[in-house]
Amino acid sequence: MNNLFVEKEDIYIKITFYPKYINSISSYHKITNNEYYEFTDFVNNNLFIENFFRTSKNGYDSLSKDNLEYEVLKEIEFIKIYLDNFSNDFNLYEMITYFFKNDNLSDSISSMSDEDLQDSINIIKITNYSLNKQNEKITNIINKNPHLKDNSSLDDIILD
Repeated sequence: MNNLFVEKEDIYIKITFYPKYINSISSYHKITNNEYYEFTDFVNNNLFIENFFRTSKNGYDSLSKDNLEYEVLKEIEFIKIYLDNFSNDFNLYEMITYFFKNDNLSDSISSMSDEDLQDSINIIKITNYSLNKQNEKITNIINKNPHLKDNSSLDDIILD
């Protein structure tokens, strides 16, 4: 990688992963130019992660250049606000860069338990229902999973 061109200015990027059997996943990130060049270098030259994302109880999708897209964003005000207030459900940048930052790439990353995966799915559903003002559906999920009331990421969404 050529480190001659390194600016201090941060940039905003959108990364989209296209799994085979589930909807695409996008995340937004504020990174430095240097991090962007490292990321693009890794994606363009070395990217293949066999068990990248769990798509079912027993199945994982791999990640390669063919099912990943990234772009530098021009309109960033909304993205700044979004990241400050909500962050990302899935941090694709960290998930991908883990593999080139970690010295031991052959080790597999630990997967989520079935309970953690279900909780993540329920949190995404609650967030979507909240945005669409579908409080009855939120209540149904909380009644079936009362432990979610203790989840700090839902504090602004779930009202007692």
